[in-house]
Amino acid sequence: MIPLAFSELSRLFSFSYQGNDALVSRICHDSRKISAGDTYLAIKGENFDGHQFCQAAVKQGATSLIVEQLQTDIQIPQLVVPDAIEALSKIAAYNRKQSTAKTIAITGSSGKSTVKQMLLAICQEAGKTLATHGNLNNHIGVPLTLLALDDSHQYAVVELGANHIGEIAQTVALTQPDIALVNNVSAAHLEGFGSIDGVVQAKGEIYQGLSEQGIAVVNADLDCLPAWQPAIAGLSQFSFSMQPFADVYAKDIQLDENLCAQFTWFYRGQSYFVKLPAPGVHNVNNALAAITCALAAGIQAVQICAGLNKMQSMQGRVTRYQLGPLTLIDDSYNANEGSVKAAIDLLDAADASTILVIGELAEMGQYAEAVAEDIAQYWQQKSLTHVLAVGSQARFVQPDLNWCFDDLVNLQRALTVLIKDLIHSNNNKKVFVLVKGSRSAGMEAVVAYLKEQFKELQSC
Repeated sequence: MIPLAFSELSRLFSFSYQGNDALVSRICHDSRKISAGDTYLAIKGENFDGHQFCQAAVKQGATSLIVEQLQTDIQIPQLVVPDAIEALSKIAAYNRKQSTAKTIAITGSSGKSTVKQMLLAICQEAGKTLATHGNLNNHIGVPLTLLALDDSHQYAVVELGANHIGEIAQTVALTQPDIALVNNVSAAHLEGFGSIDGVVQAKGEIYQGLSEQGIAVVNADLDCLPAWQPAIAGLSQFSFSMQPFADVYAKDIQLDENLCAQFTWFYRGQSYFVKLPAPGVHNVNNALAAITCALAAGIQAVQICAGLNKMQSMQGRVTRYQLGPLTLIDDSYNANEGSVKAAIDLLDAADASTILVIGELAEMGQYAEAVAEDIAQYWQQKSLTHVLAVGSQARFVQPDLNWCFDDLVNLQRALTVLIKDLIHSNNNKKVFVLVKGSRSAGMEAVVAYLKEQFKELQSC
């Protein structure tokens, strides 16, 4: 962050401080991750109170504290605030305001982390870039990301997530983006949003955070686009589509043997070729979103193509492992209706035996069974070899009760036998397995299990 003194923070936000004036150059809210010279922020949660760890933070090297209650037994400078999370937000917004970095804010029901990774790789071709680390995309994670901005950054890519209406409105106000994108909308977090209309409303809040000089990047293929027109009508807009009627669009899409896409993208009469390192046709749409945001930021096409060729996928987001004839695709980080259908399409394109392993879709509320049944109807129209499901929705996702499981242990055992049978019966012909599920389903355990079970095939 751009260093700020306690005295300056007190003047800006009417906070008070005890002890000597202190310079804040890095704020950390986890006492276990404190580095020497950090300022420790004591946050209160539903099940914890960060004030209990102030002494531990000091032992780790914290030289100042931001607290809601003065710690009388600790003799280092302390900034006393009414609400620690609110203070974090105010300081983060101020730090963002002092930064000259071109800032791009991203949201969407799925693919936002992939678009973020693509944009990070692209922007790094043009200058020093900050991007959201991991999944720090909520009311605490976004301020922490913004606090990492300093004078040296030329670009910032900030991911905004939400599970209820109003959350993005809050975080986009802190982010103050120059460019904003809603990547897509699908049935996700319906328990919190109430309906798909609630998802549309919540995601559209990102455009309300743009100033009059801001640029709205829009997915022209979305049916819900008219709902956001009041917010973006007076703004500059860049559009992308899988069809040739937007500012940026793709043609000549092909998949290689690893299911990675190569395609040509078009902008203002010029065409450019890209080969993505990430599998799936759905990543062409993600790439178009990243390309359009980069163009809106003034980045050159040659830098865009170079960045896309270098992008690094995040673990659990369509991460590919080659274990001899077995191709294991780890897409276990999270799931909603749209991302599951994209996973089905990915497997459907494979010239191999294919197995979809799907866990629970969380936060669907009253829509859980309907969404699961819709997914079942979708994969039944495809040419997948097998679908295995675990959890309370399993019988809706996978009507064949022989491949429905109550727990991961029984699923893993059956899956191992099935994979071995397919490999041996087909004389080591390729088998593709894709593992998918919501975060709470813990499907990463299935990925780890398969990697261990079939590690001897890796050298085959």
